[in-house]
Amino acid sequence: MLFHSGFTWLDDVSIYLAHPREFEVLALKYPELKIVLAHAGWPWVDEAMSLAMKYRNVYLDVSNVYTGTPVEHLRTLLTEEHRFRLVERFISEKIVFGSDYPRIEIDKMVEALLSLNLSYETKKKILRENAQKLIGSRKI
Repeated sequence: MLFHSGFTWLDDVSIYLAHPREFEVLALKYPELKIVLAHAGWPWVDEAMSLAMKYRNVYLDVSNVYTGTPVEHLRTLLTEEHRFRLVERFISEKIVFGSDYPRIEIDKMVEALLSLNLSYETKKKILRENAQKLIGSRKI
C-alpha cells in the first residue's frame, strides 16, 4: 500500500501527520502489509530510511523533487555520505522508483537516478527489481 509521507504543498494539510514515524505503528500491527512511503518521507528521509531498515514490510519510493532539479534531489536523497552507505549496505532492496508524473517527467527522473554514484546493482534494484519483488511480478 502506497502512502504519502513527508512534505505536502497543500495549505490545509499538516505535514506532521505524514511524518514517517506515524507509519511505525502500522508496520508493527500489520507485518504482512507492504508499506511504501512515497517521497521517502522527505524532509525526514533519515527517519524513513530507519523504518525501511528495521521493518521488512516498509519500502521507500523516490518520487518528486523538493530540492532543485531531479539530479540534485536524488543526490540529496540517496547519496549524501551517510545515506549513501545506508542505501548501498542496508536498504538497496527497499527503494522503488517513482517520478510523481506529471509533476516531474519520468525520463528526467530515470536520467537523474542513472547519473548518481550508486552501484549498477543498486540502480537496477531501484528501477525495476524491487518493484517486481514488491508486487510479486516478474514482468514490469
